[in-house]
Amino acid sequence: MRWLSGSHLKEVAMFGCPSAKRSQVNPCKRLRYFFKIPENTVCSRCMLRDSCKFADQSVWRTDSNNLDLAMAMKVICSYALSLVHPQLVVPDKVNNSVNQLLKEVLKLSKTL
Repeated sequence: MRWLSGSHLKEVAMFGCPSAKRSQVNPCKRLRYFFKIPENTVCSRCMLRDSCKFADQSVWRTDSNNLDLAMAMKVICSYALSLVHPQLVVPDKVNNSVNQLLKEVLKLSKTL
């Protein structure tokens, strides 16, 4: 993950999960774990908290020093493709970070 902007990834991680589905929650939690963002910081202000089975739970068996591109892309693509819960309003700052991360991924794909 050293190829993508840490500040943009952290911005996305701080916003929360795009939905309460396990397949979208776990990658978000791994991002937060990587950046050492406490779960209760994000979950306490989440609109989906009441319907989420995973609120305030941490990710187990995760290496905080490693975050693979596939995990980050699950989160980035969820926001980019608007696969968010209807109750969520994604701020422009998060959308801008997602767009910047996608540009960085495209630039990387041209060099590899």
